[in-house]
Amino acid sequence: MHYIGIDLGGTSIKGAVVTEGGTILKEASCPTQRESGPEHVAREIAGLITALAEGYDPQAIGGVGVGCPGIVEDHSGIVRYSANLHW
Repeated sequence: MHYIGIDLGGTSIKGAVVTEGGTILKEASCPTQRESGPEHVAREIAGLITALAEGYDPQAIGGVGVGCPGIVEDHSGIVRYSANLHW
């Protein structure tokens, strides 16, 4: 089983495909472009996940985790405040 991890930062979005043991198999990144707003950044994250998953059987991806600085609602996953992103 493989997993995709996303690190949402103020200047870049970084991602990786990793094994259960934490071995990095594939990496990618793109600029955050936070000034374009949350919806744009969400689309960029989705595109990065799609690019990282390319070439892998979808059944082999056990999940996706996203790390985001700031306050995120547990039940909805909505970012309520992020100083780094100025949201």
